[in-house]
Parts: sequence; structure tokens; C-alpha cells
Amino acid sequence: MPYHSPSDRARACEEIVLAARRGEEARRRFADAANRTESHSATFRAIKKKYPDKATRTILDDLIDQTPGEEGEWFATAKTQALLDLALDLSRRSPVDVGTLLRAARDHLDSEPAFVLETATTALGWMAAGQFYELRAGDVWQAMGDALHATKALDRVGATRGLILALAQDPNTDPFVRERLGQRTPSVPAHRVPSGAGQAMITYRYL
Repeated sequence: MPYHSPSDRARACEEIVLAARRGEEARRRFADAANRTESHSATFRAIKKKYPDKATRTILDDLIDQTPGEEGEWFATAKTQALLDLALDLSRRSPVDVGTLLRAARDHLDSEPAFVLETATTALGWMAAGQFYELRAGDVWQAMGDALHATKALDRVGATRGLILALAQDPNTDPFVRERLGQRTPSVPAHRVPSGAGQAMITYRYL
């Protein structure tokens, strides 16, 4: 049988090794390539379904190691699997889609304030670096509001306000983000966004 792509060959090899009852070898050598899809989360689910006895963290760690430079793309998977510390680490290593970061913060706004604070401030850091393809004023204000909301339970209000002010005053902060931060004081409540905020947008490429 001809194999038309590396993934076809990997699937064939995986099936042969699995049939020989060498599951760990099959997973380590072929699972990533054999089950790769356009979605990182779907890739993880496919492998976890095929190797249900393997620990979630082990599968995810292997996938991360096999995709250098894409660490942030595994953020949503780690968060869904309740591996919040890993998710935060991944979000700092490479950019995560801004909508994914903001949804994660919103989903845990009252239950995991430490996670929310780190997620929101990481989002602000990537915004300040100009790393997002599409960025709206409302995104900047939501990240700032979520971070400040989370500080109420963590006694870190002063430090978080200082971080926001530093970004607003840093000449290296992306101009669009610096202007948006400058339009709001660091005492802004969570989710209070000026009317029409969604209309302000600037487009960047990933660097």
C-alpha cells in the first residue's frame, strides 16, 4: 500500500506496533504524527482516546516537547484538563490567542483568582509586545479589569496597579495598547468597558 504523507506512514506504523502489543513504543514514536490534526486540543483528545491508560500530563508533556515554539498553543488543552499551573507556564513561553486567554480568565474569575491574575497580566504583556493579529480596545480593558478584580482576593492591588501603570508609561509598549491603558485609570472595575470599545481595533502579525 502506498503512503502519501508522513501522517499516513505514521498511522500505519502505529497500527503495526500496537498490534504487536507495544503500546508505549507506539505512543512515543508515532502517536503525535499519526493523530495530528489542525487543532492541538483535538490532537490531544485523539491520543488520549487511543491510549486511555496513559496519564494526561504525560501525554501533554510529550506533545509539548514535540512541538517546540508552539507551547502557547497547548494552553487551552492544559486549562481544560485542570492543569492550571502548566497552562500558565505555557502562556508565558509563547503567545496564546488573546480571546482564549480572556475567556480562561473570565471562566475562573471568582473561583481561581491567582490563575485569573496571572492569565490577565500575561495577556497584557503579550498585548504590550504587539504579538496579536487582531486586538481591540475592549480586549485591553477586559484584561486590565480582570487582573484588578482578581487582586481583591489576593492582596496584590498595589503591585498590579503598578504593573499596569508601568506598561502605560513604557515607551516600548505597543502604541495602541499604551493609548488604551492611558485612557483608563488602574482602579477600573472588571468588565467596565466604554461604549464603542469594540470598534477600536488594530491589526498585527505574529512576530
